[in-house]
Amino acid sequence: MSSATHVKLGKLIREYREKKGLTQFEVAQMLGHSSSQFMSLMERGLSKIPFETLGKFVVILGIPESKVMGLLMSDYEEKLRAKFVDGKTKVVGK
Repeated sequence: MSSATHVKLGKLIREYREKKGLTQFEVAQMLGHSSSQFMSLMERGLSKIPFETLGKFVVILGIPESKVMGLLMSDYEEKLRAKFVDGKTKVVGK
């Protein structure tokens, strides 16, 4: 996952956490962590978010699964396109 996608996911998580009126600490506890630093790092895009944890956020914060999947698929598609271009360039360059 790209760092830009981490930032986008973090903003999405923060948005829905705040809509629910929950603190970073409260959500961290729901996820089994004893510190709000866990949430802070993810919301700022500084930490990778495990896919399983993304699933938990969908349930806990009510984030539409389609929004999360859309961000992930967009990131994957960008990387895939770049690899295709690299492959095509190498063939054409010979």
